[in-house]
Amino acid sequence: MKFALGFLEILLFTLHTLPVLSTITEVINLTAESCSNATTFQKIQGSFQAYSVYIDLDEGMDEFKPIVVTCGLNAAVPEECKELVEGTIENISISMNGTIKDRMYNEYYRPDIKQFGSALHFEQHERAEVKCITTLSGGGVLVSNEKIISDIDELHPFMIFPAQQDVTVGNSYTLTCKTDVARALDDLSWTLWNGVEGFETTVSCADDDRFTCGTVKRTATNLPGSVLTVSTSELENKVISNPIEFTYRCNSAVNHTHQHKMMGEARVTVHPKTSKAMGIGLGVTAGILVLGAIIAAAVIIFKRSKLTTVMMYGKLEETDA
Repeated sequence: MKFALGFLEILLFTLHTLPVLSTITEVINLTAESCSNATTFQKIQGSFQAYSVYIDLDEGMDEFKPIVVTCGLNAAVPEECKELVEGTIENISISMNGTIKDRMYNEYYRPDIKQFGSALHFEQHERAEVKCITTLSGGGVLVSNEKIISDIDELHPFMIFPAQQDVTVGNSYTLTCKTDVARALDDLSWTLWNGVEGFETTVSCADDDRFTCGTVKRTATNLPGSVLTVSTSELENKVISNPIEFTYRCNSAVNHTHQHKMMGEARVTVHPKTSKAMGIGLGVTAGILVLGAIIAAAVIIFKRSKLTTVMMYGKLEETDA
């Protein structure tokens, strides 16, 4: 549960980014003339292919796995320009969808390359266009080729409220599974876990009258969620002498590598009713016993009183046992 809460906080954080870059003009190749000296190089105008970008990640990676973007010298840069371009690598920024995202990454500069390390985040990285970019003092821009990140498996944290509750047979109970964003509700799945037998069954509001499903929209103070209402009326016709425990789970129906760590879980204990008929019967029985005891005591007192009277008058032989 703490794991899910931690990821919930990560998913809800606000990312700070620099302003969107001015529209980059058509990218052209550097020429030897552009690099005749450092001053000329800094004053070139336009957008120039100077870097190559490499993204280290696996296909179909889950959110929160590492992503490393590496920027380095492009092999097509003229020999005359290599030293000057290499001198700009330390100042490279990472651009995603036209916006500088340096603050999202940890930066590592090594001779001839600069790397940016972070964790995959669906909202920021899905279908993102990634470039390496540096702006020269004269306004010219050095850029890399463009890479597109795709196929990120979005993970969602789920938590069920309340996590534990007790109800009596005949009463309904409600569970709310909350998550980070509304689109997670599309893949949300409720299941019942049988700990003894070790298997789960899917809860279906469409096919089982015991269950009713609803949703909660996100507000300023509330997260979106799925609401499950469960009826216990079918248990009223069964003889139940001991409490029954149910374990509900809430998770994504999409089987991602680490989605099981984000699962919500709650336990519900359904207690049997106290039988009114049994209570009445016990009450009547107890009443009869008490009444019988009173009568027996009265008879004994009466006999003792009579015996005492007879003994006083010397007529013991006339008494009736």
